[in-house]
Amino acid sequence: MNCDWLSQLPRRTVRRRLAEVDLVLGASDYIADRIRERFPELADRCRTLYNGTDLELLPPRGEPPRRMQQLEADLRVRFGIESGPVVLYVGGFAVEKGTVSLLRAFELVLREIPDAMLILVGAYNRYFQVRSPRGFHRRAEINRLQRSYSAEVERLAERLGERVVLAPGAPHDELAAYYALADVYTMPSTSPEPFSLTVPEAMGCGLPVVGTAHGGTPEIVEDGVTGLLVPPGDEKALAGALVRLCGDRTLAAAMGSRARALVAEHFTWSTQAARLAGYYDELVAHA
Repeated sequence: MNCDWLSQLPRRTVRRRLAEVDLVLGASDYIADRIRERFPELADRCRTLYNGTDLELLPPRGEPPRRMQQLEADLRVRFGIESGPVVLYVGGFAVEKGTVSLLRAFELVLREIPDAMLILVGAYNRYFQVRSPRGFHRRAEINRLQRSYSAEVERLAERLGERVVLAPGAPHDELAAYYALADVYTMPSTSPEPFSLTVPEAMGCGLPVVGTAHGGTPEIVEDGVTGLLVPPGDEKALAGALVRLCGDRTLAAAMGSRARALVAEHFTWSTQAARLAGYYDELVAHA
C-alpha cells in the first residue's frame, strides 16, 4: 500500500478481503501502523517496504553525465538562473501538496534572500478522496477550494515574478538535471505523505530537504542531519527553514552529503528487494 486506503475504505469490506492475506506491505511505517491500528488482528502480518531509488540515475550534484550537463545548462538559460540559491519542488500542484503554502512561504524567503529562485516541476491535479467529509457545507468548501486552487497558484506565482518558475512535468530520466539545478529540495505537503519518492531521489543527488513533519517524510529526512522538518501548513516555519539552508551553503552541502549516504544505505531498490526477500523467507519458514 502506497496510500491510506486500507484505513479509509469500509472496514467490513476490507477485513473480508484481507482475511486470507499472509503479508500486508506499507510504503512507510506511517502506512503500516495505520493499518495495524484499524485491523489489530492483522498487526503481525503488516510490514514496511519502502520505495527505492536508483543511484546510477541520480549522480551527485556537480557530477552529472555529459547529456545531463547539457540539459542542466539549457535549463539554467531557459529559467534565467543566475548565482542565487535555487529551491526545487517536483510533484503535483494540489491542495494536499501545499503548493500555495510553499508560494506564500517563498514570498517571505525573498524578503531575506532577494536573488533566490523557486522552481516547481509538475502539473495540476485534483485530490482523489476515498472518503467524503461529512456535511454538505464541508464538501462544498473542499470542492470550491480544489476548483479555485490552480488560479490561486497562478496568481501567487505571477506576483512573485521571475523569481518563481512553474515548469511542466519532466520525463523521469531527465529529473537528475533538475535536481542538479537546485541547492535545496522541499516537500511542503499539508496532508501526510505516505512516501514521497522525489524526497529520496533529491537526497540521492545530494540535496538537503525541507519537509513537513508528518506522514512518512520523517522516516526519510532526519531533522537537522539530512534536512529540516517543519509543522505542516506553517508558512513562517517553512520560510525560516528555507532561508537557513539557502543562506548557509556549507550547511546545505553537508546535509546533502549525509542525505546521499543515507539513501545509499537504506533507500535503494536493491536494499528494498533484499528486505522483501527476507519477508518471503519468513513466510516460507512459518508455512
